[in-house]
Amino acid sequence: MSFDDNSRKKFIGGVAVLTASTAAVKIIGLFYKIPLIQLVGIDGMAYFLAAYHIYTLLFTLSNAGLPVAVSILVSKSIADNDRSTAAQIYRVSLTLFTVIGAVSTAVLWFGADAIAESIEIPQASACIRAVSPALLLVSAGSAVKGYFQGLQNMKPTAVSQVIESVGKLGLGLLFTYRAISQNLPLHLTAAYAISGLTAGVVISTAYLFIIKLSTQQRETIGSPVSLKSRTILRKLAAISAPITLGAAIISVTSLTDTALISSRLQSAGFSPSVANAMYSSYGNLAIPIFNLVPAFISPIALSMAPMIAEAAQQGRREREQELLSSSFRLCSLIALPASLGISVFGKEILCLIFSDQAVAINIAAPLLSVLSPAIFFSCLITVTNAALQAYGKANRPIISMALGVSIKIISEFLLIGRPDVNILGAPISTLLCDLTIVISNLYFIKKYTCGTERTASLFYRSLSAATISTVLVIPIAHVMSKQAISGAIMMMSVISLDVLIYLFTAAKLGAVTALDLEALPKGEKLAKALQKIKLLK
Repeated sequence: MSFDDNSRKKFIGGVAVLTASTAAVKIIGLFYKIPLIQLVGIDGMAYFLAAYHIYTLLFTLSNAGLPVAVSILVSKSIADNDRSTAAQIYRVSLTLFTVIGAVSTAVLWFGADAIAESIEIPQASACIRAVSPALLLVSAGSAVKGYFQGLQNMKPTAVSQVIESVGKLGLGLLFTYRAISQNLPLHLTAAYAISGLTAGVVISTAYLFIIKLSTQQRETIGSPVSLKSRTILRKLAAISAPITLGAAIISVTSLTDTALISSRLQSAGFSPSVANAMYSSYGNLAIPIFNLVPAFISPIALSMAPMIAEAAQQGRREREQELLSSSFRLCSLIALPASLGISVFGKEILCLIFSDQAVAINIAAPLLSVLSPAIFFSCLITVTNAALQAYGKANRPIISMALGVSIKIISEFLLIGRPDVNILGAPISTLLCDLTIVISNLYFIKKYTCGTERTASLFYRSLSAATISTVLVIPIAHVMSKQAISGAIMMMSVISLDVLIYLFTAAKLGAVTALDLEALPKGEKLAKALQKIKLLK
């Protein structure tokens, strides 16, 4: 894969900014949730989680595809040196996004009681109302993000995400402490907690508009606009529709958990309080760990996709296949050891992060172990979706995801309702869903792309390296657990050792190449270091 210097700089720059932002957001998110669970309790977090999943679905419907569409239209206008049209695209999108956000906010605010009753968590209505204004603000801010992304400036998006997370952390905890000091009921305390998200969005949206206003004078004013508002709206809809639909289908998986887990557990004979505690333990402890790894695959996929599209357009088949193969190798290099390691050390990881939630950990740990194989499949979904979109087949992932979500809904409904399976049905259904999507996507990859023949064997190499490293550290972890060593030090030592053994084994087995590492931020130095000691060709 011989990237030219300009392509490499763009790719590495995009991955670096997005990865750094993702890492910061995820770390801040954990620091937010750990004390929040201590303050609100695992029962109160059930109300928080229900409202957050509903917010996420409406956020996805109103924001998933439109910013991408704006960035594409703006980038084309800039390429034609037509900044006036780019500015018009921004103005039209801002109006559209604001209207969509206002409607979404109204749906949540006025429909909060009905929505909460429908998922059999009626006291979640206060949380739903508390988070509803965020939809209006985040929608307006998305127009700014899309505009800057079209200018190939990822910094405003990355910084705004971090600002939102920091605001959510600081203000969310401040509001929660205030609610506790007033001895408010648990469901209202949870509403105060989730208000931190809304406050964080207020601050991040203000930042975005300040940045946009500071660059306003750079736009060319007075030159003719080549696209009418109606044409812009039509183009925005055409580009964003398949992306939004695909993202919405995936968001339905989280909403399915919200709608089914508590109600089906109650059908299986559990009391509402026990059902909510089980649902909250799964959603607030196991799921955040599960979501960490796929978040780091997304920047790689997003940055690689336009390069694959460019190579396919130019008919450079060898470069096209190398790019596709490299995206699969990088995915397996990161996702397979993480998936296997979390499966084996899931409880220890939960104890390290949520140390004072012993009851919730006992519920979540076996669920995380069952769920962890889906981490790899979830990462693979991200890569295959991006590849199919790069080949102009954005509707094919929608078919795959519709199949997967259908499997999840049916299996989750049937399994959780069985007393002998109960909450285990949630991770099992997610695993079946992701596996179905991957199989379907790989079929489309084989049919519509340059093929993955050279990539398939690399999955086995990464899996072999991950298995070897995990098997070697298990007895070491067992010995360390018998010593007078703190759990944090033990787990950090085990994880560090696991990573070192895995990288050594993966390099020896040929699961990763120097070109793969060079595609990662700071990966060029790592590749040279490994080549110097003859671990990498």
